[in-house]
Amino acid sequence: MRKLHSENVGILKSVNFLSNINGIRTLEDVFPINETKIFEKYKNLHIALKINQVKLTRLFRKYFPKPYFIPMKTEVSIQHFLFLDNFNSPTYSLPLTEFANVFLIQATGSRPVVLIPTEKCFKNCKIISVYLQHRNVLFYNWLYWHPKSVPAQSSNLRRDNNISVTYLGSFY
Repeated sequence: MRKLHSENVGILKSVNFLSNINGIRTLEDVFPINETKIFEKYKNLHIALKINQVKLTRLFRKYFPKPYFIPMKTEVSIQHFLFLDNFNSPTYSLPLTEFANVFLIQATGSRPVVLIPTEKCFKNCKIISVYLQHRNVLFYNWLYWHPKSVPAQSSNLRRDNNISVTYLGSFY
């Protein structure tokens, strides 16, 4: 993330930024300091970037190419999200996307995700918990699932002290 930011400071100023810590409101608040130290200081830090401009989408595709299972002729949404979490970041719902077919890429670190069935699927589906690790890709459809990113509850899961970087996109 530091390299992505340092090489693209100008273009990244237009990204929509959200943090759960009052003093952290932009990427510049995170990257002048070593990002590992800021995550050491705030054990529950959660950062969300909403990417919804063509120039930003093109930039992030260099770092997060579409998963192999998405057909070449399929339309991928311009809207994407990037989440940075510490192991103890609070639970949050993953956002609805432009298209119902969603992919979630675990770029670094690890993070549990819970898929809760929608009303359409509740009679036939059970709650599913997935522990995403580095390079894992999760595919789901939000017509049937409401996903939540949750903190690692087990000390076994917490031994991965890397910052969790998760990329979310959707396709038709």
